[in-house]
Amino acid sequence: DLNMISWQHLGYAPGKQKSIYRKVRIGRSDKPIIMKETLKKGDHLKRDIGKGLTCIMPMVLSGDAQSTYPKGSPALLHELNKKIDAFSKIHLNIDDRNLWIGNIINAWNVFQHFYPYFDVVAVDWDKVHLLSLRNILASKTVEGYSQVLDRMVARLEDGHGYVYRGNSSKKGGLPIRVAYIEGGIVITGSLDERFKKGDRIISIDNVDGVEILKRAEQFVSGSPQLRRWRALNQYGSGQLGTVAEIRLLRDNQEIRLKYERLTETRGFFFNRISEFKFPGIRKYEDGVYYINLYNVDAEAYLKILDALADAKGIIFDWRSDGTFNRQKKRLNYTTDLVPHLIKRRVNTANWNIPKIIRPDRENMFFHHSFWSIEPKAPFFKGKILFINVPSCVSYGETIMGIIEHYKLAEFVGMSTAGCNGNVTFINLPGFYRIMFTGMKVLKHDGSQHH
Repeated sequence: DLNMISWQHLGYAPGKQKSIYRKVRIGRSDKPIIMKETLKKGDHLKRDIGKGLTCIMPMVLSGDAQSTYPKGSPALLHELNKKIDAFSKIHLNIDDRNLWIGNIINAWNVFQHFYPYFDVVAVDWDKVHLLSLRNILASKTVEGYSQVLDRMVARLEDGHGYVYRGNSSKKGGLPIRVAYIEGGIVITGSLDERFKKGDRIISIDNVDGVEILKRAEQFVSGSPQLRRWRALNQYGSGQLGTVAEIRLLRDNQEIRLKYERLTETRGFFFNRISEFKFPGIRKYEDGVYYINLYNVDAEAYLKILDALADAKGIIFDWRSDGTFNRQKKRLNYTTDLVPHLIKRRVNTANWNIPKIIRPDRENMFFHHSFWSIEPKAPFFKGKILFINVPSCVSYGETIMGIIEHYKLAEFVGMSTAGCNGNVTFINLPGFYRIMFTGMKVLKHDGSQHH
């Protein structure tokens, strides 16, 4: 039996550059995984890799439980590792352009062989490789290198795609939240009285307000709705300490002001500045309850389960106001929410775990699995509604996929992110780390979700 354990991505802590995970059993199979290709001793790959060079690599190695044959020399290996360590301390510096080039090549190759969504993403990945290398050679700063990585990951259109930059980021931000409304950029929340809700941004540093958004979207990976959502979260950011020259339109009057960009506190995944604060739980006079899925305290929620069962209706809201109290117990949607909406067992969407033997995803196949949720009393009898936003990603998509397939509630608001599946990380020298989706997810009926 395969009782497979994995780390499931629950989302991002609002206002924090940190991901949240939980350990889950992702499936059970009574049959072993059968390789779709039989390899035998002597099988090898032979590939032309350009400039008259050929790569020949064995597909099968002989060995015992400890090592492959022929056995190498431990002393020589020890000396080699010492030389590598010494080289790393001297040369693996984030300011070294050779490191930038190597990281681009390494990251591109991981995606080339292991990213499971190239069948639905319209991108010429070889062209991206060459373009990224050209841009790296033209880059003169660490920030320029970081942007090349960002743009490369953005071409994957992966909602989990993100480049963690270690300690090299020196981004400065503005104290505002904005939205794209009626063809323009409008301030919807502010921590500085010089910016008012409803102000329309004409330009920043002589760049049109909408053009700033479009440029930022080029460095964000994911669906169109998710790219826009995340680009808006840190709208107007720039080099720390630079002074932004801002033109605003307020009550048909143009206002000019200057603002020094301080350390960016708005998150990439969540902007902690909000138009208003969301309550965790609220009961309305007509018997309808409101539950904010980010602000609700799980213990307070569990105490009112009987009242929720008898409620006229329940509104579940995926929006975040940026607050995140780590002292609160988080709601577990698979045990505390979905079981009260169902009367029979339900299944998740289809998890497809890549099984890779050859390079370039040749003959890639998948192990299929899912997990189930059992009903649990008390059962919610009223009408159920979910307010969706593009920040509902990964684990949130799992929950919404179940609710969509089994028709357990109505949806309003915006589209979810269009991204599900367990995440994988690429650790790169220079304290850079890239996150991407490593598992392919299809909807319950086998259709495309990504």
